[in-house]
Order: sequence, then C-alpha cells, then structure tokens
Amino acid sequence: MKKFSSFFMLFLLVFAILFTCVLLDTAKIVAAPKFRVGMTVQDLSNQIWAATAAELKKIIKAEGGEFTVVDSSNNAGKQVNQIENFIASGVDALIIHPVEKNSVEKPLARARENGVKVYCWDENIENADLCWLIDNYKIGKMVGKYAADWINEKLGGKAKLGF
Repeated sequence: MKKFSSFFMLFLLVFAILFTCVLLDTAKIVAAPKFRVGMTVQDLSNQIWAATAAELKKIIKAEGGEFTVVDSSNNAGKQVNQIENFIASGVDALIIHPVEKNSVEKPLARARENGVKVYCWDENIENADLCWLIDNYKIGKMVGKYAADWINEKLGGKAKLGF
C-alpha cells in the first residue's frame, strides 16, 4: 500500500508539473501576437502620419497583431537604425516614409531578405514589396480647382488669400 501511495503521489506530481508547463506554454501562445508590424516615419508631429499610425494601430490590434511606430525626427541615419532594429526584433511587415530614399535601400533589402514585407509610402523604393505613390502636383491642381469653384460659387469669385 505504501508503494502504491508513493507511486500515486509521484504520478500526481509529474502530472501537475506537466499540466503547469502546458498551461504556461498555452498562455504564451495565446498572448503572442499573430503578426508584428513596424512603422518609421519622418515626423510624428505631422497630423497625417500621426493619424494614419493611430488608425493602423487600431486595425492591427483588432486583427491580433502588434504595431510599433517610431519617429525618425527627419534624420536619415536614425531611420536606418530604426529599420535595423525592426529587422532584429523580427517584425513581419515594415511601413516606411523615408527621410532620404537612397539611405534606406540597403537596409530595406536586408529586411526583405529576412522575410519582412516592406511597404513604402510616397517614394518609389526599389527594395519594397509595395510603393504607394501620390502625385502631389496633380493633387495641388485638384485642390486649387475645387477652391476656385467654391470661391466662385460662394464668394462671387473674390477672396482674400493669406500665405
């Protein structure tokens, strides 16, 4: 009977240890994000970049991912370091608005070699999986046309402009 009790206690101890390990591993798996996205922009004081980053954070979090955004303070060297840090941290995707496009080509090539998907905003980067390009000249013309139409319609064609 004593051997049975000892064996039973040993069995319970091993079971408890294994059960605890499974629970801890499951907790790590549940807590781990499905994917990780890093973003580096020129300056987060820019309302467009800040608002975009805030919306991306909501979307990525809702999908079970993790999002980190950093401000390069318009410093190309700092942005290169940020890219390298994102690569080292194991992000799955990288969104970049380059300070200086030539300075980021090599680190972005390394990111892609490491399986990171690279999305570039507003620059035609060779080492990107996707570049979102905007023709600011055409946008300026469109804004000017709509402003002129509004001034003609609402103000009889006369307006004071401040620069």
